[in-house]
Amino acid sequence: MSMHSGSKSLLFPTSLDNAWPYPSLSAFLDKSTRILDSSIQLAQLTGIPQDDRLTSIWSTMYEFCSVINLAAVSQRRITMEVFLNSMASTMYRLIHMRFAPCSVSEAIRLGLLCFCSSVFLQWQQLGMTYPHLASSVRDSFLKLSERELPISGQLSFWILIVASVSVLTTSDEDWLQPLLRQAAGTIGIQSWDQARKVLSPIMWIDSVHDKAGKMMFDAALLHGQE
Repeated sequence: MSMHSGSKSLLFPTSLDNAWPYPSLSAFLDKSTRILDSSIQLAQLTGIPQDDRLTSIWSTMYEFCSVINLAAVSQRRITMEVFLNSMASTMYRLIHMRFAPCSVSEAIRLGLLCFCSSVFLQWQQLGMTYPHLASSVRDSFLKLSERELPISGQLSFWILIVASVSVLTTSDEDWLQPLLRQAAGTIGIQSWDQARKVLSPIMWIDSVHDKAGKMMFDAALLHGQE
């Protein structure tokens, strides 16, 4: 409801750290499946240091994605407790967090919120929409584009793809597709295979995002060739 209408969540307003700590996911990953520290990745993507709160959420979701992708390959399952703790510890923090409008930090927060909703709240098939979150993403990216703030092509491409498969609708295509093509062009992406090589190391769950992501990407490139 908070993402649908913009209303403030009443749960855990002041004691999130104690009420819902981040789950320990490292035990699910052996050394062979570990990748570089995701906090370093976030700094590399932005080119500037980021808020520790954002970095912690990014790290948690990065590990969660690694766990889910590994589980899919090994045909194992995580417990419902791990799933729900991962959802609550990240999404409630993101909902309560605030940054300056149209800042890079706010764009990252919105991108993470879109990503989390695509992973944890797959209600689109039931007709549930998130107009407030979709509007926030649109306003943030259009103003970032106007002001030419420093957001890398990789990060911009990831956020736009993630938003397009989670909260945006066909009514957003007029502004989304040009920005998506621009971000793809900036980093030399011309095919979905190239796109996946950019998206997967950032944060991506194959079974959740591949089909919808390819559809959105192909539609944007096809429209640009007309």
